[in-house]
Order: sequence, then C-alpha cells, then structure tokens
Amino acid sequence: MDNKYVVTLILNLVGLGLMGWQIRIMKRQLEDLPSPRSAKRVAFEKRLSRKLYFPVFVMGGLILLSWLPLVIGANQSPRLPHFVLAWGGSVDGCTASIDTSGFVKLAERERMFLVCRAADPTVDQMEDDKIAISKPFQITGGVITITVIYDPSSRIKQLVVPGAQTWANVILLPKDEDGSRIRKLADVEKVGGQIVLEGGKLKL
Repeated sequence: MDNKYVVTLILNLVGLGLMGWQIRIMKRQLEDLPSPRSAKRVAFEKRLSRKLYFPVFVMGGLILLSWLPLVIGANQSPRLPHFVLAWGGSVDGCTASIDTSGFVKLAERERMFLVCRAADPTVDQMEDDKIAISKPFQITGGVITITVIYDPSSRIKQLVVPGAQTWANVILLPKDEDGSRIRKLADVEKVGGQIVLEGGKLKL
C-alpha cells in the first residue's frame, strides 16, 4: 500500500479515537450534574457545548482535510518506473524493448516513437539534428520492441562507426503526427508531443 494512504488512514483513526474520548468526557460530566430541571445544569450544558463540542467538530474537519492531498492528486500521473527493458545500437540502426504499461492512459490520443542519435557530448541533445526516428507504434500496455534502420543517406548513418555509443529516447506524439516533422528532440513539444523520461511524469 502507498505510504500516503497509510499515513492518511492513521490520521483518521487517531482523529476518530480523540473524538470518541472527548464524547466520553462530556457524558461523564453530564452524569455528575444535579437534576435536569436545575438552572445550574442548563447553564453548564451551554458552556459545555462551547468548550467541548467545538473541538470535536474541529477534529472532524481535520479528518476530512487529511484526504485533501489524495483528492487533489487523484488525476495526476504518478512517476514513471523503469520502462526501457533493453536497448542497443549498431552501424545499421538501433533497437529498444519498451514496457508501455506506464503510458496506457494516453493510448487513445497518442502514439509512441523511438528516436536514436549518435552519442555526442559536445552537442545539446535537444538541438542535435543527427537523429533517426521510428515509425509510429500503438500503445498497447504491453512490451513493444522497436527497431530503427538508418537511411544510408542520413547524417546519423555517416557518424555511427563500430563501437560507437547510441542514445535512445521514447517520445509520444498526437495520433495525427507521423514523426516527419521531428528533426530534433526540441521539435517534440512544438508539435504537441512529449519526451518520456524514467522517473518523470506524463502530461495527461
């Protein structure tokens, strides 16, 4: 069970316990009073309501407020777990096996692509235009293996040599996008897509 639910449950149980304890105190106080017809008892009950019942209502309000973070966060996407199960590259292309269960909420309106580029620490990865992008894949909720074959005339094909490192990114684009407008990773957001990062959150 998620820690936030455990903490909320404990706070609720403590609050209910305090409310029950407070009510028992009030009952004992009322039982020790004189006859119900006495003016002393009537006056005391009024003071008792103000002093003792008010904290009970406050505790009840606090119990309800303890659920507020859960209500606010109900529609927020959780952080994505490890989803790239395997990946690699060669002089001819790159491949990756991706667990799409973390993106399945977006299956109705987005498709998945694999973007590969030759490792170059001297270039901003968002602006590097020496990339290769796969065809679109449906988000099934299962594991999908994507292979990108480099076009012989592409810039990435000219840079990748035996032993060179290849970097891969998973991106999601709207279903009406085929990836042809993606020349660099910075273009993904411009066309309404998103780069999926392990430990990050999806834009729902």
